[in-house]
Amino acid sequence: GGRMHKGLDLHSGDGGPILAAGAGVVVERKYRDDYGNMLLIDHGNGVYTRYAHLSNFADGIVLGARVTAGQQLGLMGNTASYRIPVHLHYELLLGDYNNPRASFGLTPHSPFEYPRAG
Repeated sequence: GGRMHKGLDLHSGDGGPILAAGAGVVVERKYRDDYGNMLLIDHGNGVYTRYAHLSNFADGIVLGARVTAGQQLGLMGNTASYRIPVHLHYELLLGDYNNPRASFGLTPHSPFEYPRAG
């Protein structure tokens, strides 16, 4: 859209499975007009990942659920309230979730800033 973007958009014409980037706990599972079906996972130590525009959520992916790295969270979709291509919007967020804006008060970071986990 020509404007700054605080996440990565990963496109796939026919969708596909969305997998957890790491182990953690689901702290948000909701629908928003701009993010569509979205999840936020708390990985501990102030590290969170957001997954948006899912066409659905996998079985068992509910608030408070523990997930493992690589576990399927749902399927890629286009669930915003406006027309968008099928994709995953992925964010790496750092900070304290206990702020007035919750996940939208966290600071986005590029996942490319960090070395690969061993």
